[in-house]
Amino acid sequence: MSAEGFRQEMPPKGGFGGIAWQRIPLKKPWSGLKLFTAWAILTGASFRVYIEGIRYRRRLQRENDDVYVALEPLLVAERDRMIKTQNLLKASHALLVYLSLLFANRLCCLKCDNFKNSY
Repeated sequence: MSAEGFRQEMPPKGGFGGIAWQRIPLKKPWSGLKLFTAWAILTGASFRVYIEGIRYRRRLQRENDDVYVALEPLLVAERDRMIKTQNLLKASHALLVYLSLLFANRLCCLKCDNFKNSY
């Protein structure tokens, strides 16, 4: 390396700037107005979602009520049919018992009459 190619770095003209040694306070990220605005927006959005949830649940309840109102005549008719079949089964059972007793009594009487007539 030759002496001509070497160039030494020197400080800038006028020298370096001063050293900042004083405390630089941080800028507050949120002022009171910004915090209140953020709180108001968040509260308003939450209230809106809450109200929409209430409306949705009411809509579902109304739909369920409509389904019940639509199905109620069918359910009542089905219940009445079940009651009638149960009553019919009870009546037919009672009729069978009555007829069996009646025929058993007649057979007994016929046997008794035949027995009386044979002597």
